[in-house]
Amino acid sequence: MNSASQFLYLVQILSNLGIITIIALLIGGCSLIFTLVFAAMEQDFKYSTFDENPLWGVSQNIGIVLSIFVVIGLFVPSKETMYLIAASQIGEQIIQLEEVQAIGGEAGGLAKDTIELLRQQISEQLAEKPVEAPKPD
Repeated sequence: MNSASQFLYLVQILSNLGIITIIALLIGGCSLIFTLVFAAMEQDFKYSTFDENPLWGVSQNIGIVLSIFVVIGLFVPSKETMYLIAASQIGEQIIQLEEVQAIGGEAGGLAKDTIELLRQQISEQLAEKPVEAPKPD
C-alpha cells in the first residue's frame, strides 16, 4: 500500500470513529440522565449522603467516559476535511516539482484555453435552454 491508500484507509477509520462517537454520546447521555434520576430517587429513601449511594459513582464514571468521547468528537476531523487536507498536500507537492515549474508557462496557457472553452460551452447551453424564473402563485 502506498501512502495515499494508507491515508484513504485512515480517513475511513476516522469516519467510522466519528459515527461510533455520536452513538456513544447518545447512549451515554441517556444512561447518565437515567442514572442521575434513579440516584436522586434512591438518595431520598435509602442513603443519608451522596458518597454512600453507588449510583453516584456510576454516574461519575459515565460522565468521565462521555467527556472522553466529547474530546474525541471535537478533535477528529470530518471525512471532507481529511480529503481537503490530502488535496492541499498533493497540490503543494505538485507545485514544488521542478518539472511542473519548467512547463508552467505551457500549462498556464492550456488552463486558460480550457477555461475559455468551458465558458463558451456553458454560455451555449444557457442560450439553448434559458432559465425561466418561477411564476408567482
